Amino acid sequence: MKLRKHIAYLFLATFLLAGVLLATNRLSVEASDQTADKVVVSVEGLTLGQGFYLEPKIVTFDEFIQYWQKKGSTVTPEQITAGGVLSYALKNNNTPMDYAESPQGPGYLSRIKYIDQGKPAAQLPEFLSEGGVVLDGGKDDPDYLSEHDYTGASGWMFTEGNIMSNQALAGHYFYSYGKSYTQDGDNYYVVRLQFSVAGLGADLGFTWMGSEQPYSYEAADKSQLYILYARLSESEFFRNNPQAQKNALAVMEKLNATQEEVDQAYAALNEASSPRTPSITTDLSEEEVFYSVNAENVVPLQIEATGISSHMKYEWYSSKDKENWTSLGEAGKDNRSYTPAVDHSGTTYYKCVVSDFDETVNRPVFVESKIARITAGASSPEFTKNLDATEWKGFVNAQPPALEVSARSSDGGTLSYQWFYSTDENQWTAISGAEEPSYTPEITSIGSFFYKCQVTNTKNGLSSISDSRIKKMTIYVDTPHFVTNLTNETLTGRKNGVPVTLEATAEANDDGVITYQWYSGSTPNFSNMHPIEGAVESTYNVPSENTSSLYYRVEAINTVQGHQEKCVSEWTRVIVRGPLQKPIFTVNLPAEKTYYVNGSSQSPLSVDASAGSDAVTYQWYKSDKETTSVENMELIPRMYSSRYMPSTNQPGTTWYACRAISRDGDTMLYTDSNVVKVTVIETNSSSGSSSDTSLSAPSAPATDKKQLQTGSIWNDAKTSAVYRVKSSNQIEYVRPLTKKKSVVIPSSITQNGTTYKVTSISAKAFKKDKKLKKIVIPSTVTSIGKQAFYGCKSLKNVTIKTTKLTSKSIGSKAFKGLNRKATIKVPAKKYKLYKSVLKKKGVSTQTRIKK
Repeated sequence: MKLRKHIAYLFLATFLLAGVLLATNRLSVEASDQTADKVVVSVEGLTLGQGFYLEPKIVTFDEFIQYWQKKGSTVTPEQITAGGVLSYALKNNNTPMDYAESPQGPGYLSRIKYIDQGKPAAQLPEFLSEGGVVLDGGKDDPDYLSEHDYTGASGWMFTEGNIMSNQALAGHYFYSYGKSYTQDGDNYYVVRLQFSVAGLGADLGFTWMGSEQPYSYEAADKSQLYILYARLSESEFFRNNPQAQKNALAVMEKLNATQEEVDQAYAALNEASSPRTPSITTDLSEEEVFYSVNAENVVPLQIEATGISSHMKYEWYSSKDKENWTSLGEAGKDNRSYTPAVDHSGTTYYKCVVSDFDETVNRPVFVESKIARITAGASSPEFTKNLDATEWKGFVNAQPPALEVSARSSDGGTLSYQWFYSTDENQWTAISGAEEPSYTPEITSIGSFFYKCQVTNTKNGLSSISDSRIKKMTIYVDTPHFVTNLTNETLTGRKNGVPVTLEATAEANDDGVITYQWYSGSTPNFSNMHPIEGAVESTYNVPSENTSSLYYRVEAINTVQGHQEKCVSEWTRVIVRGPLQKPIFTVNLPAEKTYYVNGSSQSPLSVDASAGSDAVTYQWYKSDKETTSVENMELIPRMYSSRYMPSTNQPGTTWYACRAISRDGDTMLYTDSNVVKVTVIETNSSSGSSSDTSLSAPSAPATDKKQLQTGSIWNDAKTSAVYRVKSSNQIEYVRPLTKKKSVVIPSSITQNGTTYKVTSISAKAFKKDKKLKKIVIPSTVTSIGKQAFYGCKSLKNVTIKTTKLTSKSIGSKAFKGLNRKATIKVPAKKYKLYKSVLKKKGVSTQTRIKK
């Protein structure tokens, strides 16, 4: 059984994690033309006869973004994934998460804790049993519902938009791959996490690469039904209508429901939840009615309606333009009739709103009457072409568009036009000479201005006025943009040398004046930078009088009529170094070294040099004749590493040396290493390893004494590593001699008859070792240097056996940049402490830390 489960796991994981699981109804997820800002999420155990673990629930983008803002993370709608929303919904359902929480969520879910608690015992739907599916096992852990529970091929799968996605949960971005559904004017995505027991999703209605099973079927799209169910769950509807909920769930929980059954269930639930409205039996007339001003024979407006409860009410409204309506207050409330006022010339529109309360859906409902038009004296002009109410924006001296209206009068009166402007929409001033249907504003100053046209209809000495919509026109200062920018890179200079010149130029689309202000700081964060006094040109020469390491940015300011807009450049880091340093060897060559012909596991010649803050490069040399000077040696082409492996093809003696070089442009300084005499001899032992006891270090060369001096460095061929003596019985692991996929750091090393305990790992010991995949840290280690495993992108398996580490004994960024799927195993009694400490030392939130 376990072997079969293991094979099934490898098969299932291969396709799920690689994202090649394809559905019969569509081969891949396609982007929808319309984005949504709501997600309906569900978690289901229909294949086990356990119904919903999490019934369809709505998660809005806004609440998701706000949740992560409170946790200190900025998330945009484009970054929201199926995995992130799903894990958020499970967390809100009080479902424990045993993976690191992140906005993108897990890439793949292997198990969920307590999700099936309180559910009945697992029982297959009948069609799966008849198709040959058997629950041939139980659960490996009673607290979890996990892959390979009940069957060897079981596991969690998700669909979005009724499509089995070819993306990981954390990689299924809704804006890139989502399929949205529209319901009542809102757009939704639908994510279903389902437990599959057989056929790699065939039991869910999806077949892999056309692999049909006896129980195969095509999954119906239940998305619209799920959306409606989730919406109604947020109201009191199901509490008042339990039978409607029961009917909908019966179809939703039917695994192989047909599309016709789903559509019928949706229609029934939609009809049951649709609010009823009052019915207007006597409505208003839409024909215009004329009265003389202050007429006494005004006929009341009358309306009759049939309500759905005893709560039905009436409310009357009036308007001058049929767009902006005003309640008529107490005079227009709870009355089926209303008598219009005709005490001034003009046209007024009236309507009545009938309201009621539908107790079935627990919400108020409304219906509006037709619109009546009542004119007293001269009729109000009616606009046939009105102003566009959207704001127009432009720069100073830009040509605003012409404004134009047209109107008509229903009584044949004479129309006249007058344009007005305002700076606050309250105080209006007539524009002299602007008395035509069209007008082109002349704007020369910064700010917002408002325009409208007043149309007057005059007949028989009476007049009526109508105002057009208001057009807002704004003149603003253009935000400058950089045409020459800084480049987010690091430049270097020398103290008292030629200054590093920075340049950034900006321009704007108006007639403004561009000025500059340079800033500097210890980080590229502009808010933490300080202005540099006098640095107000587009170029800036970085001072070279002192050594420094600072970031620089420049702010461009566009000024028009005293108004300003600003933009900030990218950054450049400038390091002003001291004078070029001559390299100093920290690890030098020994006087002699012996190799065996074609021996295995032989360590190379190795050096290390430092030149302060300057980079050091290397060049190796050799000679067939004895010499003490590099000048008498032959350069070895393309040998630029700090390590070099001599040829051991045949016996002989060769002299080698290495030159360490520091450069600054055309200036070069160098130091030559010791000359090492390398002897290659025929092997007379089975070990085939080189003799390393003659290696030396700058502080104290290795000697024939039993006890090595503190600071001594030697290469150990057996463990293929470099060590440094810290005390009479302690050593430090400096670095590996050769890069390997798997390294087990020993707890102790014996040298010249003395046993040394390995108590520390040197800074940068494995920095950016792209080959390293597995490391074991022994129980003797008490400290790990900074950046010890920095940038080890392939490192997936870390075992820490020691219990002696603390926050202070682990250097900064010691574990930063590991493989994002890395797992770190730590001692159980130190789990909480190490989990906290390791996160501070660079371990990603995606990295799994286990006991």
